[in-house]
Amino acid sequence: MHIYEMYVGAKKMQGFEQKLDSMVKCFDKMVEDMKYTHPEIYCDIMDKIYVAINGYHFNKEKLDDCYKTMINDDGSKAPKWTVEETNSVARNNGISFKNFNEYDWNYVMNMIYSDYCEVLGDNVTSYVKMANKFLHDKDAPDGKAMIYAMCMKKERQY
Repeated sequence: MHIYEMYVGAKKMQGFEQKLDSMVKCFDKMVEDMKYTHPEIYCDIMDKIYVAINGYHFNKEKLDDCYKTMINDDGSKAPKWTVEETNSVARNNGISFKNFNEYDWNYVMNMIYSDYCEVLGDNVTSYVKMANKFLHDKDAPDGKAMIYAMCMKKERQY
């Protein structure tokens, strides 16, 4: 029997919310154990659950988690800019968050700084233009920033 089949069956029972809560706690414990024994599978499961709930867009926690391992080309640790700073830069440059959110914008600004600071230096306007172009790529799927971040993890093997 699959988890989804158990879920569908539980939906029909009295006390569904408690049963669902128990199911999630059980699954959480098993996945947490996997973190140490099969870290690559753990990451895949956690990413898929995150996307199922949030879509391919960052929230504050996912953004902070992404920065834990990001090292800028100049040797500094990411992020270069806070969400508040990149929001201000976006407002000052007429960038609105229609197809992406403030955390996606912050990630892309910091990702570009991380990878190209040795080329672009401190020219914030260049980072804004590149981030805006990156997020408005007409050929890219919705959620390009998150998809890119997920694919760029060093521990991923494709």
